[in-house]
Amino acid sequence: MSPSFDIALADSVVAVITAAADQFPAGTIIERRLFPIYSTDELQELRIAVAPRLQSRAVAGGSRSSSTREHVVQIAPHLMAEHDDDGQVCEAALAAFLGIVEIIADAIESAAKQRDSHGNTLFAGASYSTLATEPLYDPDQLQSPGVMRAVLTVTFRRIA
Repeated sequence: MSPSFDIALADSVVAVITAAADQFPAGTIIERRLFPIYSTDELQELRIAVAPRLQSRAVAGGSRSSSTREHVVQIAPHLMAEHDDDGQVCEAALAAFLGIVEIIADAIESAAKQRDSHGNTLFAGASYSTLATEPLYDPDQLQSPGVMRAVLTVTFRRIA
């Protein structure tokens, strides 16, 4: 049995982010992970988890012969936060982490404008629709256990 379209889509997002890996710190791990839960030991290096999250379907343009499908993929970079001498999260480290979030978003938007040799999008043939980062970073995770984490939610569309 072949993997689902959502898995293939998530894998294509991993490939797009991996193509920008030279902009991330050395040792960065980019992976499709259905359950992006990490131990603190695993977060000593930047980890970028990509997971399919949602699929919705609607009849396309009044025709019952095809449907418009929306597929949501979430991208979640994780990294243990650096702390200053007072035990507070280091502002410079958080600013650098937000720069990583921006690099990921830029890679997705740039890839959305490209096509493969067959004229298909780089996202398993689906069209990029929207990207939202909410929260830009998760303040609750910063407090305990001290993890910098953001969630980028990317929506793709395709006709099936």
